[in-house]
Amino acid sequence: MIAFALAIVSCKPSLPEDHYRIVGAFDKIEDSTRIILQRLDDNNRPVSLDTTYVLKNAFSFEGKTPDLNLHFVSVDNKGQVPIFLEDGQIDMQIKADSIHLADISGTEQNDIFASFRKGSAEINNRIMQINNDFRVASQSKDTVTIKALQDEFKEIQSKQQNFMLDFVNNNPKSLIAGMMLGNLVQTQAINPGEAEDILNSMDKSIQEHAAVKRIADHLQKLKATEIGAKAPDFSGPTPDGRTISLAESKGKVTIIDFWAAWCKPCRMENPNVVRIYNQYKDKGLQIIGVSLDNKKEDWIKAIADDKLTWLHISNLAYFNDEIAKKYSVNAIPATFILDEKGNIVAKNLRGKELENKIAEMLN
Repeated sequence: MIAFALAIVSCKPSLPEDHYRIVGAFDKIEDSTRIILQRLDDNNRPVSLDTTYVLKNAFSFEGKTPDLNLHFVSVDNKGQVPIFLEDGQIDMQIKADSIHLADISGTEQNDIFASFRKGSAEINNRIMQINNDFRVASQSKDTVTIKALQDEFKEIQSKQQNFMLDFVNNNPKSLIAGMMLGNLVQTQAINPGEAEDILNSMDKSIQEHAAVKRIADHLQKLKATEIGAKAPDFSGPTPDGRTISLAESKGKVTIIDFWAAWCKPCRMENPNVVRIYNQYKDKGLQIIGVSLDNKKEDWIKAIADDKLTWLHISNLAYFNDEIAKKYSVNAIPATFILDEKGNIVAKNLRGKELENKIAEMLN
C-alpha cells in the first residue's frame, strides 16, 4: 500500500535545483487528515509554513528550499516527524500508530539523520525499559534488582554517549551532528577543547550554520572558565545598592558562589559554606555570592536567614543574569574557586571536598 501511494504522488515533474518536495505515504489513514509543515521560531514555538490533506493514504508538499534547518511534519496533532528541508525529493513512509518512527530518505541530511535515529532507537528503547523496570522494583522494594538496574543504566548512558560521539566524529557534513555536539558539551560528555577540535574538523557549511555558531560561542565561554583559566571579571549591585567587582574583592582564595533563595540544594549547602567561611576568613578566604533571584526581598531574607556574612551581588535577573552567562552557569549551585592571582583552580566542589580544597590552599 505504501509503495503504491508513493508511486502515485511521485508522478510529478522534476524539481528546480533550489526546490524541495516531500512525498509522504501512510500504511492506512483517513482521507482529509490534516498534515502541517512546521518550523520552530526563535523561542522554540511551532510556526506553520504549509498545510495539506491526505488523499488515498498519501500527501505531498513542494516549495522553494529555505536555509537548512530542522522542520517538522505534523499529522493532525497526533504526532510529528522531524525532517530537514533541502533540495530534492524527501520520501516519508509513516505508520499511523507510530508516527514518530517514520522512515525518511532521499536527501543527504535526511539520510544521515535517519541513520542516527535508527542507531539511537535501540538505546532509547532500553532506557525506557529500565525506567519501567525500576518503577516496578521500587514499588516492591526489590533492592537487588534496583542495584542491578542502576548499574545497567550507567552502562547504557555510557553507550549512548559513545554512540553520539562516534556519530558526530563520522559525519562532518551533517547538521544534526553539529547539533549533537552541543548536547555532548551540555552533558559534559566531552570537554570544551575536545569539542572545539571536532567542530573545527566539520564542513565549513556546518560550522557557519547559525545553530552551530551558537555552540562555538558557548565553547568560547566555557573555555574562559575552565580550570586553569583566569576568571573573567564582573561587577554587580550589592543589597545596599553599591557596586562591587571581582577584581577589587578577591582574597588569597576566592569562592564565586552562584545560588538563589529559591534553590533548595543551594540552601542545604549554605550551612557547610558558612562553617568553612568562619573557619578560614581570617586566613584570606573571600566569598562572593552571585544570586540568580528575581525578587530582592527574597534574596535579602535568605542572606539573613542563612547567616551569609560575605559579599553579595545580584542583577535580580534569574538565569538571564549577565554574570551567569559569562560563566556559562545553567544550573545552581555552581561554584568557582580562585587562587590569589584570580586563576580558576577548581569548580563545583561541595561538602567535605570544598573544605579540603580550601584547607589545602590556605593552611
